Amino acid sequence: MSVGADPDPTVRPVRVCHINLYSYPALWRDPAQPSQPTGGAELQQAMIARAAARRGVDSSFVTLDVGQGREIVVDRLRILAAYRREQGLPGLRFFHPRLSGLYRTLRRADADVYFLACGDGFLGVVAWIVRRLRRRLVLRIVSDADCDPRRQITSTFKDPWLYRYGVRRVDVVLAQTEQQREMLRRNFGIESEVVADMVAPWPRLTPPEERDIDVIWVAHLRALKRPEMFVELAQRLPRYRFHLIGGDPQQGNVYLEQLRVLARGVPNLTLHGSLGQDETLGLFDRARLLVNTSDIEGLPNTFYQAWVRAIPVVSFLDPDQRIVSHGLGAAVPDFETLVATVRDLLADEPRRRALGQQAVTFMRTHYDPERLIEPYLAVFRRFAPVRPAIGEPLLPASAR
Repeated sequence: MSVGADPDPTVRPVRVCHINLYSYPALWRDPAQPSQPTGGAELQQAMIARAAARRGVDSSFVTLDVGQGREIVVDRLRILAAYRREQGLPGLRFFHPRLSGLYRTLRRADADVYFLACGDGFLGVVAWIVRRLRRRLVLRIVSDADCDPRRQITSTFKDPWLYRYGVRRVDVVLAQTEQQREMLRRNFGIESEVVADMVAPWPRLTPPEERDIDVIWVAHLRALKRPEMFVELAQRLPRYRFHLIGGDPQQGNVYLEQLRVLARGVPNLTLHGSLGQDETLGLFDRARLLVNTSDIEGLPNTFYQAWVRAIPVVSFLDPDQRIVSHGLGAAVPDFETLVATVRDLLADEPRRRALGQQAVTFMRTHYDPERLIEPYLAVFRRFAPVRPAIGEPLLPASAR
């Protein structure tokens, strides 16, 4: 279906239920309350859900119960609360209220397609439920770790088994990069489709002379993100101003407190902890460089947020060689090269501005916010039900 085309009157809008328990802050912010932190996967799924709803998809979203009520409607999205995170008895809460509450909520969503961005055992739980509902499940890969059992991020002993169970029962797998596609084929024996991430509408570019943060680092605080390297980088380059934004909404601020101890005596480094989306983007607007120190990634939202603001990225990882091949910053092999590269780019303003302009051109060429939803809609429409004659069963589009 082309953009702006009239919908087929024989087909009712496909019903899609998005599942991301921690996405509520990305879906709705009470103007009277401070902005809440949220991760890149949550932001991505919220953007997909909103864009699909604007294009006529009957969309719902399942999140944790954070006091919003059993069901509310925001931006044409039905937001359904599954259960409270702290609810239930330790050792038993996996079954009740988590499994039972999620089952009831997914059934209440009554969707044709369930859409999940997940890299842990939660995938297996959702896949088990969706198969019993006799519906379709689409998985969005959010990290290279999701494609490699040896690098998978797990919380419990059962996560690897549940993830493997789920990934083999998904109807469609959407990867971020060709590298992820090959890893899924090699490690799990499954095929996937490479689909671009969503991006927010273009922001106003802050003039270079108004930017007062030299280097910014933004991510969840986890060991694989290696924020300690950023602390050492700031220590090695005392002439410049460094800002680190990150916390762990699920585990608290234990890691942040460890970093605060490590950062004592580094006066050119500001540790912000977890910030809401508006506050984080406000710091991006002031930055000259983004540094990523992760040991494993997918294609981080922070890269897009930097590139649309003419901020080059310096990273150990270069998804599908985009940084190098398009001149979007620099990919570095080790810490000493990171230090030298950041120092050189901060000292060479013409080169840094040129890389920033190339980043903006790249984003405008390849990431039109109005068209990025199209591949997702195509996937959803594969399972769009046909409006039957009275008394006939409802069949998915693939069965026509």
